[in-house]
Amino acid sequence: MIEAELPDGRILEFPDGTDPGVIQGKVKDLLGLPASPPPAVPSSSVDIAKELEAQGGAVNKSGFVRGLRDPIDAGAQLAMRILESMSPEGSTFHGWAKRERERVEAINKEAERDYRENWMKGQDPGIDPGRIAGGIMATLPLAAAVPGMAAASLPGRMAAGAGQGAVSGALQPVEGEDFWKEKAIQAGLGAGVGGAAPAVTGAVSRVISPQNTAARELLREGVAVTPGQAAGGALRRAEESVTSLPIIGDTVRGAFQRGTETFNRATINRALSPIGQRLEKATPIGREAVEEASRKVSQAYDDLLPKLVVRADPQFAKELSTLRSMAHSGDLEEKAAEQFDRVLKAKVLDKFTQGGMTGQKMKEVESELGQLARDYRFSSMASERKLGGAFAEVQSALRKVVERSNPDQAGRLKAINHSYAQMMRVEKAAADIGAKDGIFTPAQFSRAVRSLDPTARKRGFAKGQALMQGWGDKAQSVLSKQVPDSGTPYRLTTGLGALAVAGGIGYGAGIDPWVLGGLGLASGAYSRPMRALMTTALARRPQAAAPIAQSVRAAWPALSIAGPQIINPFLEDR
Repeated sequence: MIEAELPDGRILEFPDGTDPGVIQGKVKDLLGLPASPPPAVPSSSVDIAKELEAQGGAVNKSGFVRGLRDPIDAGAQLAMRILESMSPEGSTFHGWAKRERERVEAINKEAERDYRENWMKGQDPGIDPGRIAGGIMATLPLAAAVPGMAAASLPGRMAAGAGQGAVSGALQPVEGEDFWKEKAIQAGLGAGVGGAAPAVTGAVSRVISPQNTAARELLREGVAVTPGQAAGGALRRAEESVTSLPIIGDTVRGAFQRGTETFNRATINRALSPIGQRLEKATPIGREAVEEASRKVSQAYDDLLPKLVVRADPQFAKELSTLRSMAHSGDLEEKAAEQFDRVLKAKVLDKFTQGGMTGQKMKEVESELGQLARDYRFSSMASERKLGGAFAEVQSALRKVVERSNPDQAGRLKAINHSYAQMMRVEKAAADIGAKDGIFTPAQFSRAVRSLDPTARKRGFAKGQALMQGWGDKAQSVLSKQVPDSGTPYRLTTGLGALAVAGGIGYGAGIDPWVLGGLGLASGAYSRPMRALMTTALARRPQAAAPIAQSVRAAWPALSIAGPQIINPFLEDR
């Protein structure tokens, strides 16, 4: 132990091996004497700053240079602590390691005092952005040495990020008495932040440029896709899992409901698009919207009917003859075949006069055939289902002869028929027993599409070729839930994690109670303004979005290293 006696009789004690300059500085400080001139070799952050200034370098007086030195000081302190703890107590090496550790820590304390007195003028520096930036710059090359940088899988990148974060956290100064406890907290916090970094950058990059083409198409059509639905993967599952939490859960569920409502509007508008119509913006989604759309299609027919005349041609006669032959050749039972003949004569053939059939009469005939086809095709009896299919074929033949009879109106008529067929699927989905107030889900719409598939044994739907099936499938893949509503370990784990994150947000913002405050802040991402901003950004992104997203995705190593150093001063400051 080194002792120094002051003029007033006080005795100062210093550990063996303490640098004489440190002892001299302490003595002069107590006596109120001016400090000695700085040595030629820089030994403090102020000296380094002056050295850089002399060389023309820009110096951030807020602490950037001090931040550059922090990892070096912390690394030296950690190394000497490890050597001291690993060496046998009482040995010569242990004594040397202890003296060196004390010397390093004394130098570090002096550098910190120097920083506070000369740069901060004795004021508490608080959160110094310059110092944080300097620490990040100094740590980058060291933490980058952790293996796993090029890991292909997300778990591999997360493991590498945890290692990088632990290195970054460990290379921060410790001023408290319980060194190992603080160091464990620093490394643990760094590992947690670093491990999460690859998942965070991956999610953000998918939001910037979604890899899910279905989400992009829904966005272009005006469907309110949430951040998780746009990004997909782990972020989507986490988003669904927090719906059971207070505040943010209600907000996320509301966002999901808006997605369903906007899907309804987009689906109806798609059905109306062949005739150049859309729902009125003020029309509420549900039964009123379905009624308005059906009225628009009917009006399109009414506007066109006076211009139409239907004349039976040889091809129409041949198609009906073929259908009658099939009905009587064993396709239908005898009674069903006789009924087919009666309906064909009374409802179709007798409606044709010498001058043909008017457009209005054609509409009546076509509607009756469609109703008969639907009634019989949903029968529990196989013979009646076949009869329904036969009536559907007659309806199809009638539509074709109408187009041939009116070549100048064929395009418009085809468009109206297409809108009508699509609206049939919308109406059936809205009539589903689970469609509250006529608002249907993507799953209910897909069931309607399958139900109205006219092909035998639903072959068209099985092949993915049914009318509007592609749209329904895309909506189901993006908007339908993947995580069960309750009772799953994933939901419970994610809920606890969300509470922890919300607590951190609330803690950093000084909100009390912090959990509810943090959840409230987090729910802002799902507000209508933020959703509108995200939708616009995703649906109208420039061509540069993809390379920007790739850059964000590749930034996880830097975030793994920088994250712990950004968070730690905030925790210390509180």
